[in-house]
Amino acid sequence: MRSSRSSWSVVAVSACVVSPAPFVWCAPAFAQSLEPTVASLDAAWEKRAALHSSLVAFLKSKPRVGDDFEVLWRMSRLAYYAGFFALPGDVRKEEKLEVFKVGSESGEKARRLNPARVEGHYWYAISVGGLGIAKGVMASLGSASDMRSALDEAVKIDPKYHFAGPLRVRGRLFYKLPGGFLSFGDNKKALADLRKALEFGPESKLNYAYLAEVVDAVDGSTSALKILETAKKLPDVAGEAEEASYRRDIADLERRLK
Repeated sequence: MRSSRSSWSVVAVSACVVSPAPFVWCAPAFAQSLEPTVASLDAAWEKRAALHSSLVAFLKSKPRVGDDFEVLWRMSRLAYYAGFFALPGDVRKEEKLEVFKVGSESGEKARRLNPARVEGHYWYAISVGGLGIAKGVMASLGSASDMRSALDEAVKIDPKYHFAGPLRVRGRLFYKLPGGFLSFGDNKKALADLRKALEFGPESKLNYAYLAEVVDAVDGSTSALKILETAKKLPDVAGEAEEASYRRDIADLERRLK
């Protein structure tokens, strides 16, 4: 769902959405009808900001998906959103792992079924990353190579997908991992990926935020703060919860750098 709310009017009391046409959609009723089909998952994605608890419950029920590539990558995408944005901040680690595991398993199956498409590789890699964040960097080093392999494939197929997501996430991986004999962390590679991500996805605040962190590590805070100033002026292009999170991250990073 785009952040612009010109086409939707939210009625807070009833938790329903009234569109300009004579149609009323209510979150509880919609959530009860959620099922692992392309149409249902696409509708849930469009209305995800109003379905947080329902999305988590749906994923934790481990719905049977089968071998439908189009369903599988959408399940993985939904798990990414639920794991990063729909779960409450104080949720137990086990619950995060449960949600991201659905995403990684669905994404892994999708990339096997259709390795020529970017979606399976990309959403699988992000779910593996979510698992890694929940476990901790050192505990998840063993899965870093799988994540990088999937991102390498995604970059080859479509580096511009999801606001240059394959490059953005791979750059983040290079930045966050330790280097040397422990893993393949590399700030120079991170910088190259994130600069390319910004070139391909200049509308994404997250591309600027991730780049600013690496620039701070390589060149210092002055250059990084200039990047954040540009990010703060950008209009919203992703979902409501995502954009709110990006703005908080940018503000936190700016405070640390000043």
